[in-house]
Amino acid sequence: MSGPQVSPVRQENVEGRARRRARLRELMARHGLGAVVLRRPENFAWYSGGGNTRVEYAAPEGVADLVLTAEAEYVLTSTIEAPRMRDEEAMALEVVEYPWHEGPDAALRELVGEVE
Repeated sequence: MSGPQVSPVRQENVEGRARRRARLRELMARHGLGAVVLRRPENFAWYSGGGNTRVEYAAPEGVADLVLTAEAEYVLTSTIEAPRMRDEEAMALEVVEYPWHEGPDAALRELVGEVE
C-alpha cells in the first residue's frame, strides 16, 4: 500500500519554493550576504507560493517577513499574527514570534546576527 497522496498544487509549492530558495542562496553567496529579508507582501507571496502577509492593503509592508539564511528559513512575525501565519499563510515554514509591542528588530538580530 502506498503512502498518502500529495496534491499536485501542494507538491508544486514545495518544489517551487526549493527552486526559489536555491536561487536566493546563490544570490546571497555571490554577494557575500549572510541573510536576505523579504519584507514586501509580493516578495513573501512569491517565495512562499502565495502566502499573504497583508492586513492593511494600503501599507507597503506586510505583517511578516521571510528571513532566509544559508542554513534556515523563517517567517518572522508578531505574536498577534503568528497563529495566522502558521495556520494559513506559511504552513511549511518555521514561524518565529516577537512581542507585538517590541517590533521585529531584536528577533531579527537573533536570527541573522548584527548587520554592518
